[in-house]
Amino acid sequence: MKTIVAACLLLGACSSEENLGDTPRRAYTTLAHTAMQQNYDLQTDGAYVYWFVESTTGQTPDDSRSTLFRVPKAGGDVERLGVVSSTGPVIRFKIADGYVYMHRQGDHDIARIATTGGSIEHLIDAPEETAEVVAIDDTSVYVVEETTHGDELTRTTLWRAPRAGGSREDLFVGFPFLSNFNTVAGTLSWIGSAEDIWIKAPSGSPTQVLPMFGSDASTQRLATYLVSNADSLFVFSTRQGDSQTSYFDTALTGYKTADGTTTELGTYSGMTVFAAASTNGVYAGDIQFDPNNPPADPTMSPPIDIVMYPLDGRGRQLLWTSPAGNNFGYQQFDSDGSALYWIDQTAGEINRTDFDLTSILQ
Repeated sequence: MKTIVAACLLLGACSSEENLGDTPRRAYTTLAHTAMQQNYDLQTDGAYVYWFVESTTGQTPDDSRSTLFRVPKAGGDVERLGVVSSTGPVIRFKIADGYVYMHRQGDHDIARIATTGGSIEHLIDAPEETAEVVAIDDTSVYVVEETTHGDELTRTTLWRAPRAGGSREDLFVGFPFLSNFNTVAGTLSWIGSAEDIWIKAPSGSPTQVLPMFGSDASTQRLATYLVSNADSLFVFSTRQGDSQTSYFDTALTGYKTADGTTTELGTYSGMTVFAAASTNGVYAGDIQFDPNNPPADPTMSPPIDIVMYPLDGRGRQLLWTSPAGNNFGYQQFDSDGSALYWIDQTAGEINRTDFDLTSILQ
């Protein structure tokens, strides 16, 4: 019989353990309880987990307050680092060189605050409400913004500015939808509108490096998720076919930016809903279900397999299966190679899932 036993203190760490038959195993640790409101993103640095809480302060949805919090990765006291905006939400943010970089919608700018708190530094105006900080390298903050006319997307712009503030440099202006931005050794990468992979070196124009995989339409693969570590990109791609089920046939390919070599790391029947990469492997959250036979309760999220793909090519390794109903959200997770940090929106929790990699990596 499966039981979940949890003991929690408000704003403290709690442990949950699953007993599967006679084999108990650690499921996850709750590091903090957070307001069950809009938590759009989660990021980590060497010691802490960071997130924003959005709370409504007035009569309109745009009149909201964004407050930044952090908690030690190992558990401990939650620190309130301060209100970064009183006029709108912070959707995405990145951490580098001891700062949190963000787009403040209501303030129409790119700004930063030290990871220990303090005053807000305005870096550059960013009037488009859709602007998001998508990546940071050694010198620049990268921002993507979409310009719309009514409900129609008319233009996507990728631009960058110095990390300490300065002039804006447009890198790409066009129509395609751009997503999944990563930086590897100063090279920016993303998924383009044709589900292909593009890179942009510090100088020069964007280049398509991985088109749709395969030439036969029945076996062609489309890039659906992109993550990176210090020297490689990792592309999740799905098979393009006639049936809805074929969308859930997923493969993982590694691409070294230095020489363009590729390595196949594994395949599975399922859909990747989040991923992160480190020096020892690629971590992913997979949903495995038949889209033609959805669950009886559509409000209950299905169990998610937390898996690892070691970089030596030995294939997909199951680390943990989340209980049904855990509400993992897009971009609300991060990994440092030894644990996964994530927001459960349903329960209002900041959680850590520990990985026992001894048997996998030995």
